[in-house]
Amino acid sequence: REKMKRWGVLTAAELRSVPGGRKVRIAGAVICRQRPGTAKGFVFLSIKDETGIANAIITPPIFEEFHVVGARSCAGSFARCLRRGDRPVRSARTV
Repeated sequence: REKMKRWGVLTAAELRSVPGGRKVRIAGAVICRQRPGTAKGFVFLSIKDETGIANAIITPPIFEEFHVVGARSCAGSFARCLRRGDRPVRSARTV
């Protein structure tokens, strides 16, 4: 975690205080991956670290470029923090 901190990777707990629109980095174990047929190619990830769970939305072009996310149990993401009420959600730019 110390090395990730130097790289600017935030924990799930730290994301709770991040304002919407800010670019963030997250990393952790992928505990759930959903790609519903009705989501037009969007992929939804739940990423768990030692402090909690972060949710990430992967756009179709990013998923196609980094499709190995489906085959891995860990992931990192550089994303823009979006807010749904008081809950932060990440929209990934890279995985």
